[in-house]
Amino acid sequence: MATLCFHSPSKPISYFHPKSKPSPPLLSKASVLRCKASVQTLVSVEPEPVFTSVETFAPATVANLGPGFDFLGCAVDGLGDHVTLRVDPSVRAGEVLISEITGTTTKLSTNPLRNCAGIAAIAAMKMLGIRSVGLSLDLHKGLPLGSGLGSSAASAAAAAVAVNEIFGRKLVREELVLAGLESEAKVSGYHADNIAPAIMGGFVLIRNYEPLDLKPLRFPEDKELFFVLVSPEFEAPTKKMRAALPTEIPMVHHVWNSSQAAALVAAVLEGDAVMLGKALSSDKVVEPTRAPLIPGMEAVKKAALEAGAFGCTISGAGPTAVAVIDAAEKGEEIGERMVEAFMRVGNLKSVACVKKLDKVGARLVSSVSSFGTPFYFSTAFYLIIVLETYRGAGLPKDGGISDIALGPRCYSIGTKVKESVMFYFMALSVPPVRRGQRITIRHENPPRTPPPPTPLFYNFHKITSVKRKLEDELSSPWFYAVCTMGGMISAGTTHLAITPLDVLKVNMQVNPVKYNSIPSGFSTLLREHGHSYLWRGWSGKLLGYGVQGGCRFGLHG
Repeated sequence: MATLCFHSPSKPISYFHPKSKPSPPLLSKASVLRCKASVQTLVSVEPEPVFTSVETFAPATVANLGPGFDFLGCAVDGLGDHVTLRVDPSVRAGEVLISEITGTTTKLSTNPLRNCAGIAAIAAMKMLGIRSVGLSLDLHKGLPLGSGLGSSAASAAAAAVAVNEIFGRKLVREELVLAGLESEAKVSGYHADNIAPAIMGGFVLIRNYEPLDLKPLRFPEDKELFFVLVSPEFEAPTKKMRAALPTEIPMVHHVWNSSQAAALVAAVLEGDAVMLGKALSSDKVVEPTRAPLIPGMEAVKKAALEAGAFGCTISGAGPTAVAVIDAAEKGEEIGERMVEAFMRVGNLKSVACVKKLDKVGARLVSSVSSFGTPFYFSTAFYLIIVLETYRGAGLPKDGGISDIALGPRCYSIGTKVKESVMFYFMALSVPPVRRGQRITIRHENPPRTPPPPTPLFYNFHKITSVKRKLEDELSSPWFYAVCTMGGMISAGTTHLAITPLDVLKVNMQVNPVKYNSIPSGFSTLLREHGHSYLWRGWSGKLLGYGVQGGCRFGLHG
């Protein structure tokens, strides 16, 4: 009888059994075969940290997707783990200290060699060749252990990405997956169907493990896909669920599962949610052995299909059940039926949620720059210059900064804002400052002595004369034209910088999980919509605010 024997989770070996049973030595030798990740230093020169602290997020994942055991997985939006990583002088160079674990569970080990986040962080540091810097790590668990949603992979992905970000993003995503695999191999087994989508986002196909070959599968942007996730109050450890798998399967089941996996990949690429659901529900190898270990799972799947789900299966090793649908409202109804089935048949309380596909993967949420970087220097200068613009004076000669002349006094608020924005971009071009270095910024034609400080509203006589002059020229249409053009230039240049922030603010209000920080928000908008999207509405502001500002202020000052 033709069978498949799974000696390794990554490399199934097919052969035909002889009539007599294989000899014990052969079985013993085959049983120890296993793929191993070899993490090596990939950077020739040890990078210096570009941030003192970073916070990263990695999403939950749905592995296997039915017939795709150990080679298919996808990321789910809105659920996941957070890692905060800091450069810590008190930690021995080249090492990681796990200082705090919070969230859904606190019973995880803080020993970095026994914690999935710690193992992945150490692997990433080894890849970067970090020997002179120590790091401390805080882990916030958003996913419960043994939930079937890639809890260990989310922690490992967030940690690996955090190390990469704090040292200037020297590693590509495929290399970060190798770092995460180091963690997965020690915690739940050497399989990438959780860690790969957790880092890369979307659907990912693992074509090969040695060498690692990952194929992202792009689900069409114009198609909708929702996951109904129902998690019962029941823990299904990955190692226990993997131990329940059969070591041999009939060839007919192998052929069937292969065809369903191929159909699932085709459905993802075509955006066919109906075919995806059918293929996802058709596993004849893994699900039949795991479903009986989760009370009520078979009834839950039946309830989901009867409620209109395109397909339903076990997420990863379980116990979470996942169903697919193309509408969120319908997904909520399906989730209610699945929760009822878990309680009615399995006597298990459960919670349901409807989530979309996470197409981004693990990402940077926030960062604190290192001392002396252009970001801190330019931001400090921007704040100083804004304050001094409104005060209308130079800066005192202290702190290593002297003789800053801001030019003529500004009499309109619009001109002051424009002046501040111009100086801000000037400050961005200033190189990093070393401790104790003396910086001098001078006006093009500086006065011999700095003018004395003056309040915002001063010299009312001059303002009155300007107003009188303006009234005398109101009869000229050219004056209005020149004023309007001047206002449009002022408002246009100002809103050229402000409009992308307005666009991002609206998206962060609509979807705060997807757009959870300024850097990652801009990256997502650029990737999904392009550069033109960030300046949406700028032309309207140019005309509207420009004409209004031009007629109100003119070019006098």
